[in-house]
Amino acid sequence: MSSKKDWLGKTGKGVASWLDIDLDMFEEQLLKSLGDIADPTQLEWLDLMYRLESQEGLYHVGELAPAGDLSCTQCGKQIHLYIAQELTACARCHNIEFLYKDDNLH
Repeated sequence: MSSKKDWLGKTGKGVASWLDIDLDMFEEQLLKSLGDIADPTQLEWLDLMYRLESQEGLYHVGELAPAGDLSCTQCGKQIHLYIAQELTACARCHNIEFLYKDDNLH
């Protein structure tokens, strides 16, 4: 019987693969949980501040975007942020610009 170390060394796969963990899903659940336990009033103020700073609703990689729905301006891929966080390039097309989807403010 081979050990975990042997399996990882032979296959070249990481621990996440060995444990059969979907890291994207894990990260999404973690961020949602953090948003659920945070002070709702503080989150609402932070969210409003970020929305008002970006009058056009356009956010770029490296910027802090508020919680909510965004879409890639190039391929249209939808992403949902549970809490305000720094944007990374689009997972589908690597575009760096996103449009915040909030009809009430933008």
